[in-house]
Amino acid sequence: MIRLIQLEWLKIYNYKVARIFILLYCLFLFGLIMLGTQKFSLAGKEIDLVKEGIFNFPQLWNFTTYFTALIKVFLAFIIITTVVNEFQNGTFKQNVIDGLSRKEFLLSKIYTIVILSLVSTILVFVFSFIFGLKYNTITNPDYRFAEIGFLVGYFVKLVAFMMLALFLSIIIRKSAFTFILLFLWWFAEKIVNGIEKWATMNMFEQSPQAVINKVVISDYLPLTSMSNIIPIPVARLSTIQALMGQGKDIAAEIPWNHIGMCCIYAVLFGFLSYRVLLKKDW
Repeated sequence: MIRLIQLEWLKIYNYKVARIFILLYCLFLFGLIMLGTQKFSLAGKEIDLVKEGIFNFPQLWNFTTYFTALIKVFLAFIIITTVVNEFQNGTFKQNVIDGLSRKEFLLSKIYTIVILSLVSTILVFVFSFIFGLKYNTITNPDYRFAEIGFLVGYFVKLVAFMMLALFLSIIIRKSAFTFILLFLWWFAEKIVNGIEKWATMNMFEQSPQAVINKVVISDYLPLTSMSNIIPIPVARLSTIQALMGQGKDIAAEIPWNHIGMCCIYAVLFGFLSYRVLLKKDW
């Protein structure tokens, strides 16, 4: 395992674009969390995100994991470009000739995905915890880690997303077309989800709000399930809660069903990638 990790990270280190994107990812990661300390005007009213409670425990974990997960495309870019370069530059074929099996090739990519996801999760934890200690206004220390499960979901979300990117890269072997297919996949899931909810609303004569809150089969499609791992936390802002007449919630429910589903998808994409590597004549 160590040999495969060293081999893969040597390739990434020698690939300037990958190094730049890793640096940009870390900067954006910190920048997004830092953005929560800023004040801005909305409709003539000053909004102070700190006073809105985004750094209060335990909802802090919901806010930081949700918004930092939005830039996971940077990590996907690293996986896609490095995999595509393996095939276009003949590195994959040369590695196989030199004795690297297809299984080891795939494992080296999977190890990289796990490491990138783990490092990102650790960074989010450290940055979030530091800002939480500084800006948190909830005095009960028992709430600090009440929603730490969102970090588990964040890790699984990154792994599953990059495993999908890896699978598509092995099939297509073109960076631009892989990103296009990834977008089309996302768009297709949105259409299927919308059609299913529209059909449910008409067949069972339910209100649009009831259908939105209803669990449907398409909620468990790959990208949709990944999205559902970390719910949108905007409704947990103090101003929104006041407008909706809600009291302050203490802890949100961790969607373990979607976390489990994305673990299954990650394994599935890994298995399919291996089958493609075995069957295709490279």
